[in-house]
Amino acid sequence: MFEFGQKVVCVDDRPAADGFPLPIVRGSIYTVAHFETSLCLDGHQSVELVETTPPIRPFFTRAFRATRFRPLREDRTDISALRALLEPLDA
Repeated sequence: MFEFGQKVVCVDDRPAADGFPLPIVRGSIYTVAHFETSLCLDGHQSVELVETTPPIRPFFTRAFRATRFRPLREDRTDISALRALLEPLDA
């Protein structure tokens, strides 16, 4: 789903099931540090992020459910065809 170094966007920053607030913000961009299935206690795929700090609670990783993120779309539009339309026509 994700790979090391990939940019992702947070789509779900609701508190964890136990009510503990998460150090992620919806709409913010993060970098994947690690992606694995076994990091979440419930067996869901999880992702560790470069930008998050280690957790405040002991014995917990800084991993989040992968479903809280989506890949960042970095569309690089080639506008050379549009620029060609602006060039004057030879008469």
